[in-house]
Amino acid sequence: MRIKHWLKNGLIFLPLLCSSNFFEVSTLSKTIVAFFSFSFAASAVYIINDLRDADKDSLHNIKKHRPIASGRIKPFKAKILVFLMCICSLILHFIAAGFELSSLTYLLLYLSLNCGYSFGLKNYAIVDVVILAIGFVLRMLYGGAICDIELSKWIYLVVICFSFFLALGKRRNELIQNGVETRKSLQYYSYEFLDRNMYMYLGLTIVFYSLWTMDNHELNTLFWTIPILLLICMRYSMDVENSQSPGDPVEVILADQILIVLVCLFIILFFISIYGKTICMIIL
Repeated sequence: MRIKHWLKNGLIFLPLLCSSNFFEVSTLSKTIVAFFSFSFAASAVYIINDLRDADKDSLHNIKKHRPIASGRIKPFKAKILVFLMCICSLILHFIAAGFELSSLTYLLLYLSLNCGYSFGLKNYAIVDVVILAIGFVLRMLYGGAICDIELSKWIYLVVICFSFFLALGKRRNELIQNGVETRKSLQYYSYEFLDRNMYMYLGLTIVFYSLWTMDNHELNTLFWTIPILLLICMRYSMDVENSQSPGDPVEVILADQILIVLVCLFIILFFISIYGKTICMIIL
């Protein structure tokens, strides 16, 4: 189920956080339920992917330890778990959003795209990276639809560019560590192509985030989060440049205590920049 990878689903809270309505109990509770709905859907996708890739994963220096690839979990039991994850996801979704169509569309689109990814789309260069990046964007759009919040176009650009940076970095490290044996699409990539495009998208991420903070006149203190973002990007890049790094965003962050501290500091400053006045009013 890769529960630690549920950290990626924190993007579901981004629209609510940026809307200045984070302390509305009803909206926050809906978003929390939606977070678990999406997390169960993501776990179903992870299990399907592991079922499809069991043979190739057994050749991978890290993935060979996964439950299905190592033989600790039988495929039949894994398929039952996929079914249960999908049922739980849909039940929680309807608790959070009822029969509202747009949020359900984003959830089903995520499931469909990633099932397509597991069943063969991941073998096509560029297509595989696009699906990985879209997965992050769909998390954000799902959170916005649950709360009926429309995000700034700047934030949309930030998330999609940063998503491409993460996806390309993952492929880059897979190519360095395992060559082309474990993934067909890697035959069509070169290290130079992945490296150049990865840092192009990182640069765009910083530019778009900076433009958003300066364009947001109501929250002009957000500007002071930019230096922390630069440090996070620098530290993350240093970790990814390590030839022993798996390149997976969650694995990279959790393996670096300094990076964890920087991310937490960024979240705290981001939160204070938006809700500082509200918190002071509550305290006083």
